Amino acid sequence: LPLRGRRAWVLAARGDVDDAIVAMERLLELDPGYAWGRRQVCDWLDRQGRASAFRQHAEALVSRDPNVALHHAYLGDACLAVDDRAAAVAAFGRAVELEPADPYALQASVDLALERGALTEARETLERAAHAARRDLVDALTVQLEVASRRPEEALSAFDRLLVQGAEQALFERAMSALEGSSVAR
Repeated sequence: LPLRGRRAWVLAARGDVDDAIVAMERLLELDPGYAWGRRQVCDWLDRQGRASAFRQHAEALVSRDPNVALHHAYLGDACLAVDDRAAAVAAFGRAVELEPADPYALQASVDLALERGALTEARETLERAAHAARRDLVDALTVQLEVASRRPEEALSAFDRLLVQGAEQALFERAMSALEGSSVAR
């Protein structure tokens, strides 16, 4: 099965994505629990903009392996693709519960909370993940949260910690963007 799955992956890599999806779905009929294959199908469907099918496969991932954070993150993305934000919030929240160190799920969960103005939810998510997640990620997200909470001193304090840590560029830019879009100034 894994070799046949790789064959489908090679088809997709060559640009034959439709054929790859058909081939992988045939394998999934033989073994619905073939998670790697289902994740590939999710990726391909997402790239093709086939949101409904993407969601169906992501739901199958979660159904087969409900304690895998990555599968909940796939479901979160699929729910966003069909504009079901409430389900995306739940899926990313579950992903963070299962794997608080997962940077993608943590960012998505906090971003969705901030987007909805759910500042307490964002703060609680960060507090639960702080023990496991990368410090620079937590500080970058804290900058966003504190800006949204109109707490400039806390935002600048988190930004200062970010500077000292030598955070990766994307996190630094995320924090800078939050600060620049606010009334917080040095």
